[in-house]
Amino acid sequence: MKSRTSFFDKALLRKDITRFAPVWILYLIGGLMVGLGVVSGYHRDYYAASAVADTMGPLTMMNMIYALIVALCLFGDLFNTRMCYAIHALPLRREMIYATHVLAGLMFSVVPNLVFALVVMTQLGSFWYVALLWVLIMFLQYLFFFALAAVCALSTGSRFAMGAVYFLINFLSEIIRWFITTFYEPMLYGVYIRTDIFDWFCPVVWGSQQDELISFHQDKQQIYYDYIEVSAVKRFGGLTGQWWYFVILAGLGLALLGLGIWLYRKRKLESAGDFLAFRPMMLPCSVIFTLSVAAVFQMILGEILDMEILALIVGFLVGCFGTEMFLRRTVKVFDKRTCIKCALIGGAFALSLILTMIDPLGLTRWTPKPEKVASVTLTDYYNYNVWETRYEDRYAGLEVTDPEEIAQLVQIHETLADAEDPYDYGVYGDVGSVNLTYRLTDGRTVVRRYRYYTNSSVGDKLDRFFSKPQFILRYEDWDEFLKSLEYVVVEDMSGSRGSEEFKGKKARALMEAVKKDCENGDIHPEGKYVEALYALNVSTEDDWLSFYIGYQAEDTVEWIRENMEQVDGKLHEPTDQDILAGVVS
Repeated sequence: MKSRTSFFDKALLRKDITRFAPVWILYLIGGLMVGLGVVSGYHRDYYAASAVADTMGPLTMMNMIYALIVALCLFGDLFNTRMCYAIHALPLRREMIYATHVLAGLMFSVVPNLVFALVVMTQLGSFWYVALLWVLIMFLQYLFFFALAAVCALSTGSRFAMGAVYFLINFLSEIIRWFITTFYEPMLYGVYIRTDIFDWFCPVVWGSQQDELISFHQDKQQIYYDYIEVSAVKRFGGLTGQWWYFVILAGLGLALLGLGIWLYRKRKLESAGDFLAFRPMMLPCSVIFTLSVAAVFQMILGEILDMEILALIVGFLVGCFGTEMFLRRTVKVFDKRTCIKCALIGGAFALSLILTMIDPLGLTRWTPKPEKVASVTLTDYYNYNVWETRYEDRYAGLEVTDPEEIAQLVQIHETLADAEDPYDYGVYGDVGSVNLTYRLTDGRTVVRRYRYYTNSSVGDKLDRFFSKPQFILRYEDWDEFLKSLEYVVVEDMSGSRGSEEFKGKKARALMEAVKKDCENGDIHPEGKYVEALYALNVSTEDDWLSFYIGYQAEDTVEWIRENMEQVDGKLHEPTDQDILAGVVS
């Protein structure tokens, strides 16, 4: 019988929709329950719309799992020998079967989500179009995951293999990140490896972190009366830049669908039941699966048994021989070929560790020439990430551009590069951390981070930078800082004087005293131990900071002593600490 040349078969589409109706019906019911639970209870349509928008990114995980389930159902005939031969004996071209399954799979997402959107629109009022944007973002996510699941189905011969390959591809970047942070980064002391970039290659992790895909603007100032909002006008602010990521994902999904039809045409029917349908995939999958199983053993058993090296070796052997059992569909894998493969994979991994430890490129010994440095951003936070820091971030740090100070920091860097990590010796007390972000004259950005003993000469040198008022108070322009100052709360650490709030001129005068003591190096950043007399909590228009005042900060202590006179209408009595320190005569 001559095969039809169409790319679509109505009967097959109807069969897909009716046969697997419980899948999309349960998806619809679950979506309605969750969606109505999200939007119910809001007395303003803006809040309901905002709640719907906040679910767009985190639902990436749901789309990943749902797409796998749908693909397992639609392409399930490829995993059973009898079904595989029966389906492909029909007068239907593979292109027709594939395209019809893909259309059905896309309908499994679009139709239930449209029904959900129509129901939720009744709760969104003037923001009804947010529901349609929700449908669009769900489709963009689902398109990628379904296309990937289809490719995995066509590349494997069993449901277990399809699920294993699917999850492995989705989380491969996170596995690579784990290997880097667990084995390689600790051997490169001081070198900062930007591992957050691996989230970009893991749509599940990256998408789940996005909760602001739509922005809303406020036209009028909100008015509150007894904590109840009286008036607020909101309007749609547009789509945020994160949408481009999901658009790119959808584009990759279309490319994967094209790859799927090519794989389907090359696939042999007798591969049904095998772990993989194509022999060229066996070596890379064997390596990746072996290392992944080793990682799981090291993470779980290494933590339980406190024998990480042994757990890694056991996991490596289990992964290597276990993968061979799945690939060859037999337990008789303890032969010379498997042992050689295991030795090669293990040898390559061990060689990479040895090269990292030797550091032939000199990454750990690298220090810049001062004249090649345009600026250095200094922070006392070890895990500071210059690529993610926002202006209001606590760890935005101090930017140094003065050539003399840059030379001093480079000299400090050279000393730290030759020193050992105090954590290697189990020392955690009196240990500080520093993150140096170099912006070089050639446009490059290089990050180095170290720990050091605070009571050492290096600690004293760094303390001169960390005690600067620009670092303590986190400002760039002093006049602008004073204008944005709202209030300062001074708390007596002894408890005898309570706390007092200063505003206006008094707050600005107190900050002038703080600035003077910072310039003298008498106030230290939060986290450094000082014998604290007072705690200061400073609030500005866009920031909140706190630090301690010790006896060395004479100007600040004197100002507080003169102005913080009463608590509950009574004069303060000087404490023994005040008298001993000479603060009170």
